[in-house]
Amino acid sequence: MARGGNVVPEDEELWNWAKCGKITHQCAVLVLTLRRDGELPKDLINAAPEGGELFERIRARLLTR
Repeated sequence: MARGGNVVPEDEELWNWAKCGKITHQCAVLVLTLRRDGELPKDLINAAPEGGELFERIRARLLTR
């Protein structure tokens, strides 16, 4: 996404993804790893359903940024 020159979606769009279900909510959180500037929506990250070990490590890293 980022290498292709596309913009990382805004928080509002990621919340729309999150409302679609567990997998899309987790995908929205993973997309946040591409965001290099600005604040991360910690509430979106915290609200994501529990995932596997790798997802949880990514979530923890995002929450410390």
